[in-house]
Amino acid sequence: MIFTQLSGFSKISSKQARNTLLMPEVRTRASRILEGAARELFVSNSFYPKTVELYKRLTNGRACSCTNKEITVEKTQDKSLFLSDFVLKFDGKLNKTLDECPICFGVGLVGGYSRVGCISLVLDSTSPNSSSIDKTLNPPYFFKANNKMNTVTWKIEIPKYFTHVVSIAIEWKEEPAEWSFTVDGKPYRNSYLECKQGQFVDFSISMRDTVNPNAGLYCVFMQLSIGNENVQADMPRITNAYTGEVNVADEPQGNITINFDESVGTKISSKDVVVDDLGYIWRILEVENLNPMGINIGYTCQARLCRSFESYFILPSKTINKNYSHNYTFVS
Repeated sequence: MIFTQLSGFSKISSKQARNTLLMPEVRTRASRILEGAARELFVSNSFYPKTVELYKRLTNGRACSCTNKEITVEKTQDKSLFLSDFVLKFDGKLNKTLDECPICFGVGLVGGYSRVGCISLVLDSTSPNSSSIDKTLNPPYFFKANNKMNTVTWKIEIPKYFTHVVSIAIEWKEEPAEWSFTVDGKPYRNSYLECKQGQFVDFSISMRDTVNPNAGLYCVFMQLSIGNENVQADMPRITNAYTGEVNVADEPQGNITINFDESVGTKISSKDVVVDDLGYIWRILEVENLNPMGINIGYTCQARLCRSFESYFILPSKTINKNYSHNYTFVS
């Protein structure tokens, strides 16, 4: 064949293979085929898909009042709460007394865990407030009710991009005889809060108890959805993984496998907690990344059933109340 400037063919260099220019496209298509096959395999091995709540253990935030760290609260002129004023990185060393803390669940940081798909807000005694209600100085701190109807108030900036209120749970030391929960001076309503994205609002709890010296408030847990707060999981041996009641300390229990795909949207660790749709709490013990040929398709976890006496895993979830009794009041 004769190649000229008028020819419709391009001259091929003798130093380059004829299919060299096709190799990037071949690699791209092969990668897509492999990724699709890997995900199809994962789906085909999922026997009992469930919807669960996934709680990530915090590694930074405000120190809980049950720790030995000095707690200082600076009241600004407008008494607003700025998380950056309190943020610290926790070294992971826990005191033995932390296990029973109802504010941090033994993590040492206020809130302890954050639910995937949610923004978590915690209103506690170390947050700036605008009232002089009595506060105990024995850790963990709590606001104490007395014979007057006193009020504690927090000024909080509501996140701009949350979609709806998942839950608001009040953790009492012991529930007062009289109490009320208001936002901007009005009885709380989800619809009102959902109209206040990006604005400051005042959350207030008023309480009175003339008899019980332990009546008072530990904190308020708020979960605001920023997407899908429920995570898809595969728990193939959930039906025969445990025996007996969850409040029996020495009852034998078996580990189970929990599988997540890449849609979980976060890295799973052995410090995380799963709440299944039946209301049982599972502590993740081991995590294996599923990444054949470098393609991340999910996680395979080994987990154990938590018992009701492990109070630092009693998270503020309505689902948990099916099997674990706790002193929460859910505001609706």
